[in-house]
Amino acid sequence: MAAEAEDTNFETFASFSYLLSPLILRALADLGFSRPTLVQQKAIPLALENRDVLARARTGSGKTAAYCIPLIQKILTAKAVGTPHGDRPVLGFPHKSTLGPLLRFVGSGPRGGFATEHQSVDFSADS
Repeated sequence: MAAEAEDTNFETFASFSYLLSPLILRALADLGFSRPTLVQQKAIPLALENRDVLARARTGSGKTAAYCIPLIQKILTAKAVGTPHGDRPVLGFPHKSTLGPLLRFVGSGPRGGFATEHQSVDFSADS
């Protein structure tokens, strides 16, 4: 699959159709996302291959979606094979301001049984 991902040109989210659930593609379209950013083009296929991805890009480059889209796909895949309570993601954020965009992105996606509750722990000294 790695060679296939490297050779594929991901100009639209529809070009991810062999990797992503139709639920995710529909949610992306409903949110107005039609063209993946460069970081999404590169990171999503690698993350779906269970490869480690370290992405450094400017604010607004699509890093949150590049992380969340494969994460949601993996949750959907686990549910489809009958492991709904398998691994659960743990997200760490260096600052409270970075949590909002993630919760808005994940909270606006498909509701097919996703838990929308979250727990946050503030470890900062100024709280």
